[in-house]
Amino acid sequence: MNEVIIKSADTAAQLVLSDIEGDYFTATYKSHDIFVSRRVWGYTDCNLLVDLFSYMAKEWKGWDGGDKLGIN
Repeated sequence: MNEVIIKSADTAAQLVLSDIEGDYFTATYKSHDIFVSRRVWGYTDCNLLVDLFSYMAKEWKGWDGGDKLGIN
């Protein structure tokens, strides 16, 4: 996996975690008005963080009524 994208339910904003190399990755926040990016050291939990987001993305099923919010 190359990146994890977390999208806002209310706006076009996104948090992107990418460029994973060992215990480092890039965290980027993108919105209409702001773009910031920073290389982050995940210490020893970096792989656990990547695994958590990978699991969440794989297991995402949505929920009843989520289509009204545009997220199903």
